[in-house]
Amino acid sequence: MRALTLSALLLGTSLSATAQSEDYVYGGFQLGLSGAVDDNLRGVEGSNLNLQMDKELGFVTGFYVGRNIDKWRYELEYALRQNSMQSVFVNNPDRLALPAGRNEADGTHQSDSLMANVHYNFANIGDWKAFAGAGIGMSLIELDGVNSNGISIADSRNWEPAGQVMVQLTRAMGGLEFGIGARHFRTARGDFGTAARKASYRFVNNEVFARISWKFGETSHPAPQEPAPKAVAQPAPAPVVQEPAPAPAPEPEPAPAPMPGPFMVFFDFDKSTLTADAQSIVERAADVYRDFGGTRISAIGHTDRAGANNYNDALAMRRAEAVKAALIAEGVPASRITIRAEGETSPMVATDDGVREWQNRRVEIIVRR
Repeated sequence: MRALTLSALLLGTSLSATAQSEDYVYGGFQLGLSGAVDDNLRGVEGSNLNLQMDKELGFVTGFYVGRNIDKWRYELEYALRQNSMQSVFVNNPDRLALPAGRNEADGTHQSDSLMANVHYNFANIGDWKAFAGAGIGMSLIELDGVNSNGISIADSRNWEPAGQVMVQLTRAMGGLEFGIGARHFRTARGDFGTAARKASYRFVNNEVFARISWKFGETSHPAPQEPAPKAVAQPAPAPVVQEPAPAPAPEPEPAPAPMPGPFMVFFDFDKSTLTADAQSIVERAADVYRDFGGTRISAIGHTDRAGANNYNDALAMRRAEAVKAALIAEGVPASRITIRAEGETSPMVATDDGVREWQNRRVEIIVRR
């Protein structure tokens, strides 16, 4: 009688074990290789600049959190992708003193993206699940210290809409899940400040990646009810060994404190010498560079709209050079400082041509890690 009762209990247990665990929260991190498609930096607003930017193979990393419901996954993702500049092919240099053709280049092409993704489990292959997905979001795209032969090309960043499509294979391993996949990522074209006035550029990356995920709060849907089978005498079952619960995911490290700035240094009309107030702002920027772990500083010179364009371009460069000299005097290495001049093309306050406006006579200092 005891054997019959145990047999019936085991049969009931085997039926409930056929349920599929389909509803849970997951989170993890990813790492992979990212190839940036060669694209052109094109001048806008009267600029004829046309440069093809060639990049080296880079990396993509990030983390994500989401929820799996049956065959669907809804996910929030942060991803950082970066590629080093390899060369620049000059089709039209506009104001840049670059020879036509291919030139070696330095600097980085980087994006920080926040995406909302949806994945669908369209097939199962043995222990592997196949997903197809798409996502939309925003990306902070940056051309960081891009130059050729010491000539500054672009050092600017901008938020732009972004989208991506991807496929991946995943396999459950206890409380963990391993995944591999491929992704196509791109942004809308954004305007960047360059040494030859404004230009537009977009990021396009093709990637392969691997993921490690932790699953939390996993629940099961009951299997369809079937008639209870007749009890059959069976040997006493072996004791059931319960596997230990998976270790909790590690706490993410706190984000570093935001970098103060940018710092605005203002000048008297038609002057490139620093006033006492301007000198104190330069000293503050140098302190931030040292105290917040800065690795580079950009100084961008501007003028108001009084005077000829060529004269204002030269005046803006003299102002940027004066700020660079003051930063060097405060202990910032010259190799860590890049300068450029935008003349009257990027006013802080919009005015008519010929108008003197003190807020436009400035040098913008940006400190970066």
